[in-house]
Amino acid sequence: MFEESLAIRRRLGDEAGASVVLGNLGLAARDAGELDEALRMLDESIATRERLGDRQRLAVVRHNHALVLFDAGELEAAREELAWSAETARVLGDRLELANALSDLGHVNAASGDLDSALAGQAEALTVASRIGARSIVAQSIDGVAEVLALRSDPLAAARLWAAAETIRRTSRSALLAADRRRIDTAIATARASAAEDAWWSAWAEGEGLAYETARERVSAAV
Repeated sequence: MFEESLAIRRRLGDEAGASVVLGNLGLAARDAGELDEALRMLDESIATRERLGDRQRLAVVRHNHALVLFDAGELEAAREELAWSAETARVLGDRLELANALSDLGHVNAASGDLDSALAGQAEALTVASRIGARSIVAQSIDGVAEVLALRSDPLAAARLWAAAETIRRTSRSALLAADRRRIDTAIATARASAAEDAWWSAWAEGEGLAYETARERVSAAV
């Protein structure tokens, strides 16, 4: 469907529309693990947005480009792209993109071992996302804090927060992209292997039962 839409928009000379479709195709390729193809499509989308001078959309596309770089293990390049997207969103007043980019930057910093910066980014992302009611990004930020707690050898605290994030996603009917689900599931599996099974599932059940505001308070205390 995306390929047909792209062909139509190109025939019509709709550069902006073609750029949107290319971005969507890039995300689909990322989900499928086809990272080179994802980068190619997103690079083309970025070039179009730069030519059109559309900085707001460019911030989103470069953000998605960074996620592919992250999956490819190119952490410094991913960090630079996300930092640019976050700063651009901040200047433009795009709070949704700001929260999203800050949270994903937190994930990259955690993978790089910069846990203090990871927590700071997730804390700001959580604050911004909470103010605009973006519960999917609130859950994403909670995932990020859980990841840091696990890396700091506190798997049970991490389990509570991961479970709370899952509850928020379920109740708000939001979902993760397949690539992000794989990353989080890998982190959860690693943390679970370091805890006693009964203790892990007890902590998970506690987190699943946390009310939205309580979950946010737990995260605020952790950061």
